[in-house]
Amino acid sequence: MSDENEKPDLLGFFAEDHHFIKELAKAVRDLIGRPATTPEQIHHLAKLLFALNRLPRRTSGLCIELTLGQRHPNGESDHLQLTLDESLFQLGKHLYIITDPTVGGDSTGETVFEVEGQSRELVEPTALMDWVEAFRSRVEHSENELEISDADDSSEFDWEAESSHADWDSLESDYA
Repeated sequence: MSDENEKPDLLGFFAEDHHFIKELAKAVRDLIGRPATTPEQIHHLAKLLFALNRLPRRTSGLCIELTLGQRHPNGESDHLQLTLDESLFQLGKHLYIITDPTVGGDSTGETVFEVEGQSRELVEPTALMDWVEAFRSRVEHSENELEISDADDSSEFDWEAESSHADWDSLESDYA
């Protein structure tokens, strides 16, 4: 993206990313409705939902990391992670694998999709779709653990910040 096309109030998404962001927002709404979701988690999920609905606009004062994971009977685990702050949107996968039960295991992780400022990085063409589908599937199963880290200063968070779906129409596209 050239400097003359740079829009400092927008993150560097492409127009076709809008579909996946809408699907993530639906999944966050479903997380809010899960019976096991605590009032504190609902508060943080509401902030995340607000920011997802504002994308590609930045949300000042936001800094949320959501992890949705599975722990397996053998001690292994795998987690999907979503990070969103005013300059970063990131989706990742993390695994803990037991290599030797007497010694323990090893952790591994990868970033599947990232938009930082005006930079956009996608590991492979179907990675975003696959991650969102896996996330939605995990939301449907309440045994998956939900963890939220919210490092924002609530005094800076602006619930009245404007948003516009027209912002998506102004973005570059892989298909243009």
